[in-house]
Amino acid sequence: GLNIAIDTYLTAVEQRPDHPAGYHMTAMALAQVGKIGDAIEVVTKGLAAKRRPGNFRGVDRILRDDLAMLQQAANGDGAISPNLRFILTWETDANDVDFHIFDSAFEHASFRHKTLQTGGELYADITTGYGPECFRIDKPTAYPYKLLAHYYAMGPMGFGMGRLQIIRYNGRKGFGVESRPFVIMQDSAYVDMGEVSATTAPIL
Repeated sequence: GLNIAIDTYLTAVEQRPDHPAGYHMTAMALAQVGKIGDAIEVVTKGLAAKRRPGNFRGVDRILRDDLAMLQQAANGDGAISPNLRFILTWETDANDVDFHIFDSAFEHASFRHKTLQTGGELYADITTGYGPECFRIDKPTAYPYKLLAHYYAMGPMGFGMGRLQIIRYNGRKGFGVESRPFVIMQDSAYVDMGEVSATTAPIL
């Protein structure tokens, strides 16, 4: 299944090189099948790619995280701390899907309050479509985390279809990736994206 996905992602990157989510998804899929060098090459191209002005704020930070993790996975020298990332993307333009994260103490992170006292930061609030929105926690401890997607403002393309990606990294060579798709059919609706425990996205 991953090999089929990789072919699809590579085609998407070729046809829409201005969409950074394609580079991220391609790289993560390549890494999962052990092609770390190819994944590094894809992320490097993504960082250099031109994008539509006004879209994809914060994405360079996500791709730099990808690159650091992949380079670390390739050499395993332990320079990066263990971390957990939640990355939300969707397939509609000119709309606003918001990301909400709750920790075990029920503290709430969102576009209004981007950090948690137990650790973690939301990189950027994307209001112009597509995402990606990323919440990263270094050395996470406040499990379980509960995640929600909110259709804050429906755009002209109607319902929102997308994906939550959960990436765990152990600070050395090991990482795990889990994907959870979603569809939001109504304006202002919330979708429960489930909980994330210490064993979600098993380390490869």
